[in-house]
Amino acid sequence: MIKRKLAFQQAFNKYFAVFGVFNQCCIKDEAMPKNKTQTSMLALVKEAKAACSNGDFEKAHTLYSSAIMLNDSNPVLYGNRSAVRATFGNAAGSIEDAKKAVQLDPSYVKVSCRIDTYCIESLFNTL
Repeated sequence: MIKRKLAFQQAFNKYFAVFGVFNQCCIKDEAMPKNKTQTSMLALVKEAKAACSNGDFEKAHTLYSSAIMLNDSNPVLYGNRSAVRATFGNAAGSIEDAKKAVQLDPSYVKVSCRIDTYCIESLFNTL
């Protein structure tokens, strides 16, 4: 199981070396918050990005989940949580979040590529 998780992690890292780990246009720092909810969400996203940079993906998952509870119509939050879930081997959760992101924004091509990658990875793991 550990070898399988490590192989998935390596494939995931290679994928994001090409396509970028997290969508950088999620929320720009210079964007002016409109209310307390948005301010709270911005703080959660900033902290989640820092957690990802430090390799603390479980914390990032919790923070992105909290941000989604504040704004469940932001496809990038789902896309980023999808990436985090894939990092610790939750392919089903990753695909679920990626599908939700595409449902919210059909032009979000980056997440569509993640779905394809997860499906291909799952296929190789079953062979």
